[in-house]
Amino acid sequence: MDYRRRLACEFAWKCRMSPKGTGVEPHIRALDKTLIGEGCWEYGGKIRKDGYGSVWIQNGTKEGTTALAHRVVYEGMVGPIPEGMYLCHHCDNPKCVRPDHIFVGTDADNKADMYAKGRHPHGETHWKSKVTHCPQGHPYSGDNLYIRNCGRRMCRACNNARRKKSHQRAKSAA
Repeated sequence: MDYRRRLACEFAWKCRMSPKGTGVEPHIRALDKTLIGEGCWEYGGKIRKDGYGSVWIQNGTKEGTTALAHRVVYEGMVGPIPEGMYLCHHCDNPKCVRPDHIFVGTDADNKADMYAKGRHPHGETHWKSKVTHCPQGHPYSGDNLYIRNCGRRMCRACNNARRKKSHQRAKSAA
Protein backbone atom coordinates (compact mmCIF):
# COMPACT_ATOMS: atom_id res chain seq x y z
CA MET A 1 0.00 0.00 0.00
CA ASP A 2 1.45 3.39 -0.93
CA TYR A 3 2.13 6.14 1.63
CA ARG A 4 -0.87 8.28 0.71
CA ARG A 5 -3.43 5.49 1.04
CA ARG A 6 -1.89 4.17 4.26
CA LEU A 7 -1.88 7.65 5.82
CA ALA A 8 -5.48 8.32 4.78
CA CYS A 9 -6.57 5.02 6.35
CA GLU A 10 -4.55 5.71 9.50
CA PHE A 11 -6.03 9.21 9.80
CA ALA A 12 -9.60 7.95 9.39
CA TRP A 13 -9.03 5.17 11.93
CA LYS A 14 -7.49 7.57 14.48
CA CYS A 15 -10.43 9.99 14.14
CA ARG A 16 -12.96 7.20 14.75
CA MET A 17 -11.06 5.44 17.54
CA SER A 18 -9.70 8.33 19.60
CA PRO A 19 -11.62 9.14 22.81
CA LYS A 20 -13.75 12.28 22.65
CA GLY A 21 -11.73 15.43 23.28
CA THR A 22 -8.29 13.83 22.85
CA GLY A 23 -8.06 14.37 19.09
CA VAL A 24 -5.56 12.71 16.83
CA GLU A 25 -1.82 12.52 17.08
CA PRO A 26 0.06 15.62 15.90
CA HIS A 27 1.88 13.88 13.03
CA ILE A 28 -1.43 12.67 11.62
CA ARG A 29 -2.89 16.19 11.81
CA ALA A 30 0.23 17.56 10.14
CA LEU A 31 0.01 15.00 7.35
CA ASP A 32 -3.66 15.89 6.85
CA LYS A 33 -2.46 19.40 5.88
CA THR A 34 0.28 18.06 3.62
CA LEU A 35 0.29 17.71 -0.15
CA ILE A 36 1.65 14.18 -0.58
CA GLY A 37 3.06 13.37 -3.99
CA GLU A 38 6.00 11.77 -5.76
CA GLY A 39 8.59 14.38 -4.66
CA CYS A 40 8.54 16.53 -1.56
CA TRP A 41 5.57 16.38 0.79
CA GLU A 42 4.93 20.09 1.27
CA TYR A 43 3.23 21.07 4.50
CA GLY A 44 0.19 23.24 3.79
CA GLY A 45 -0.54 24.53 7.28
CA LYS A 46 1.00 27.51 9.08
CA ILE A 47 4.42 28.45 7.68
CA ARG A 48 6.86 30.43 9.82
CA LYS A 49 8.92 33.36 8.51
CA ASP A 50 11.94 31.07 8.04
CA GLY A 51 9.90 28.79 5.72
CA TYR A 52 9.37 25.85 8.09
CA GLY A 53 5.91 24.48 8.87
CA SER A 54 4.49 24.89 12.36
CA VAL A 55 2.09 22.44 14.07
CA TRP A 56 0.04 23.04 17.23
CA ILE A 57 0.70 20.37 19.87
CA GLN A 58 -1.93 19.80 22.56
CA ASN A 59 -0.42 18.71 25.89
CA GLY A 60 -3.62 17.63 27.69
CA THR A 61 -4.45 21.02 29.18
CA LYS A 62 -5.88 24.19 27.68
CA GLU A 63 -2.33 25.23 26.98
CA GLY A 64 -0.27 23.76 24.20
CA THR A 65 2.77 24.57 22.16
CA THR A 66 3.95 24.68 18.57
CA ALA A 67 6.53 22.44 16.98
CA LEU A 68 8.21 22.20 13.59
CA ALA A 69 6.09 20.12 11.22
CA HIS A 70 8.99 18.10 9.81
CA ARG A 71 10.10 17.12 13.33
CA VAL A 72 6.56 16.10 14.35
CA VAL A 73 6.07 13.94 11.23
CA TYR A 74 9.54 12.40 11.55
CA GLU A 75 8.98 11.46 15.21
CA GLY A 76 5.54 10.06 14.41
CA MET A 77 6.60 7.95 11.44
CA VAL A 78 10.25 7.06 12.11
CA GLY A 79 10.88 7.45 15.84
CA PRO A 80 12.33 9.81 18.42
CA ILE A 81 15.06 12.28 17.52
CA PRO A 82 18.16 11.85 19.72
CA GLU A 83 18.84 14.66 22.21
CA GLY A 84 20.79 17.56 20.71
CA MET A 85 20.47 16.30 17.13
CA TYR A 86 19.09 18.19 14.14
CA LEU A 87 16.87 17.11 11.27
CA CYS A 88 18.44 18.12 7.97
CA HIS A 89 16.71 18.13 4.57
CA HIS A 90 18.33 16.31 1.63
CA CYS A 91 15.95 18.27 -0.62
CA ASP A 92 16.68 21.74 0.89
CA ASN A 93 12.93 22.42 1.05
CA PRO A 94 11.96 23.66 4.55
CA LYS A 95 8.25 22.91 3.91
CA CYS A 96 9.01 19.24 3.14
CA VAL A 97 7.94 16.73 5.81
CA ARG A 98 8.69 13.53 3.87
CA PRO A 99 10.71 11.27 6.23
CA ASP A 100 13.00 9.86 3.52
CA HIS A 101 14.00 13.43 2.53
CA ILE A 102 15.22 14.07 6.09
CA PHE A 103 18.33 12.81 7.89
CA VAL A 104 19.45 13.13 11.51
CA GLY A 105 22.70 14.99 12.04
CA THR A 106 24.61 17.40 14.24
CA ASP A 107 24.82 21.15 13.78
CA ALA A 108 28.19 20.59 12.08
CA ASP A 109 26.58 18.09 9.65
CA ASN A 110 23.87 20.62 8.84
CA LYS A 111 26.44 23.37 8.18
CA ALA A 112 28.64 21.03 6.10
CA ASP A 113 25.58 20.14 4.01
CA MET A 114 24.81 23.85 3.58
CA TYR A 115 28.38 24.62 2.42
CA ALA A 116 28.52 21.56 0.13
CA LYS A 117 25.31 22.66 -1.62
CA GLY A 118 26.38 26.32 -1.85
CA ARG A 119 23.50 27.65 0.28
CA HIS A 120 25.64 29.97 2.42
CA PRO A 121 26.11 33.62 1.51
CA HIS A 122 29.67 34.32 0.39
CA GLY A 123 31.46 36.57 -2.06
CA GLU A 124 29.07 38.35 -4.42
CA THR A 125 25.99 36.72 -2.85
CA HIS A 126 26.67 38.06 0.66
CA TRP A 127 24.52 41.11 1.45
CA LYS A 128 27.50 43.07 2.79
CA SER A 129 29.33 42.75 -0.53
CA LYS A 130 27.00 45.43 -1.91
CA VAL A 131 27.90 47.93 0.84
CA THR A 132 30.19 50.58 -0.66
CA HIS A 133 30.98 52.68 2.44
CA CYS A 134 31.76 51.97 6.11
CA PRO A 135 29.28 53.13 8.81
CA GLN A 136 31.29 56.37 9.21
CA GLY A 137 31.00 57.11 5.47
CA HIS A 138 34.52 56.20 4.28
CA PRO A 139 34.60 54.38 0.92
CA TYR A 140 35.51 50.70 0.72
CA SER A 141 37.86 51.28 -2.21
CA GLY A 142 41.41 52.18 -3.18
CA ASP A 143 43.94 52.75 -0.39
CA ASN A 144 41.18 52.88 2.23
CA LEU A 145 40.17 49.24 1.62
CA TYR A 146 41.82 46.63 3.84
CA ILE A 147 40.94 42.94 3.40
CA ARG A 148 41.58 40.66 6.38
CA ASN A 149 42.82 37.07 6.05
CA CYS A 150 39.26 35.80 6.56
CA GLY A 151 38.09 37.86 3.57
CA ARG A 152 36.29 40.55 5.57
CA ARG A 153 36.58 44.09 4.20
CA MET A 154 37.77 46.76 6.62
CA CYS A 155 37.96 50.54 6.43
CA ARG A 156 41.61 51.55 6.85
CA ALA A 157 40.71 55.06 8.18
CA CYS A 158 38.42 53.63 10.89
CA ASN A 159 40.93 50.90 11.74
CA ASN A 160 43.71 53.51 12.16
CA ALA A 161 41.43 55.69 14.35
CA ARG A 162 40.56 52.66 16.50
CA ARG A 163 44.26 51.78 16.94
CA LYS A 164 45.16 55.39 17.81
CA LYS A 165 42.40 55.57 20.43
CA SER A 166 43.48 52.22 21.93
CA HIS A 167 47.11 53.40 22.05
CA GLN A 168 46.10 56.63 23.81
CA ARG A 169 44.09 54.68 26.42
CA ALA A 170 47.03 52.37 27.10
CA LYS A 171 49.41 55.31 27.35
CA SER A 172 47.17 57.22 29.82
CA ALA A 173 46.64 54.10 31.97
CA ALA A 174 50.40 53.58 32.39
